Amino acid sequence: GKAPIARKAYGAMESSEDPAQHHEGAMRAARSYLFDGPGLGSNRAMADAERALLSEAEVARKARRGADQVHALAELARLQIERVSLFDAGRTLQALGEVLQPPARAAAKDEKAVDPAVFSDDERLRARVEALVLRAVLLQGIGERELAEARAGELEALIGRSAAGRARV
Repeated sequence: GKAPIARKAYGAMESSEDPAQHHEGAMRAARSYLFDGPGLGSNRAMADAERALLSEAEVARKARRGADQVHALAELARLQIERVSLFDAGRTLQALGEVLQPPARAAAKDEKAVDPAVFSDDERLRARVEALVLRAVLLQGIGERELAEARAGELEALIGRSAAGRARV
């Protein structure tokens, strides 16, 4: 109920030299707009949260912190789907997919692409799973049921190939 006060505290976290603490503060500050008293769920609150998430994704890109960039883009896409801005969510998911591209393809497209070493195997798997889930939700939202089901099938195959996924099943 005290989002402006919370954002002030998160601002202190964002000014930290520790990238993990900065990212945590930025993500919490972005989410705080969604719980901002009278604006709860309003277009303005969502737009403010969206701007903050986009800003954090850009900061992470410039700092070459791939996992943080993926996290911010996934949260941004989720928010855009929630506010039924499916075109924007599609563009965000496309950007997310570009961050997750195999190293050779990313390097060929852009010298400033995120270094693939930034991602652990587990982080890359979680990010791919998150992207597939969001794509399936987006496709379902635009009435492409067959394509959404295909993404769900890809998700099952991806989880089934991983050791952690097999252990859960």
